[in-house]
Amino acid sequence: MALALWSGPVLFGRNLLQKMMGDQVRLPDPVWARLNVAWIAFFFSMGVLNRYVAWRYSTDTWVNFKLFGSMGLMILFMVAQGFYLSRHLEPDEAESNLSTPLSAYTAPPAAQALSMSVSASDIESTLRAALSPTELTVRDDSHLHAGHAGAREGRHYSVRLVSECFAGLGRVARHRLVYDSLKPQMQAGIHALVIDARAPGEA
Repeated sequence: MALALWSGPVLFGRNLLQKMMGDQVRLPDPVWARLNVAWIAFFFSMGVLNRYVAWRYSTDTWVNFKLFGSMGLMILFMVAQGFYLSRHLEPDEAESNLSTPLSAYTAPPAAQALSMSVSASDIESTLRAALSPTELTVRDDSHLHAGHAGAREGRHYSVRLVSECFAGLGRVARHRLVYDSLKPQMQAGIHALVIDARAPGEA
């Protein structure tokens, strides 16, 4: 497994973790790269440790390690990974909606001065042109996040829209359509976006 994860970016220019999980978790490319290195190190270390226990201890001890020790180490590793990822993911801000940090779209410091120029009407105009929604509501929630660290990086908005474009698509694919449509505004300083995207006829 370590060799497979290593060969992805080195030989093929692709991060296998990002390829497998990128539709479910949106993270900046540097974070995906660090996660890949962490998993490589973990699998390699587990392989070395497994060999060490197998060679130095009895078969019963090795079996117990395989059954309980390796599982426990895997759980600890995944918990640690969860804490790390929590630094790069925005918590849910509304029930049944997805609030995602827009790190991949965040502008560099020089461009963040433009953040106040992004308005709800700008977002509404862009979404109407891109997705032709039959219903659309854009709400500026920035005042709810005053004092939050992310407030310095841009504004917070909630978007609810109904469009034929979402028919037959899953939640992640729908949100990606919205993100891609708003990419210029995101680069101008939107920090977080809560999206409620539905197809016509959905409750």
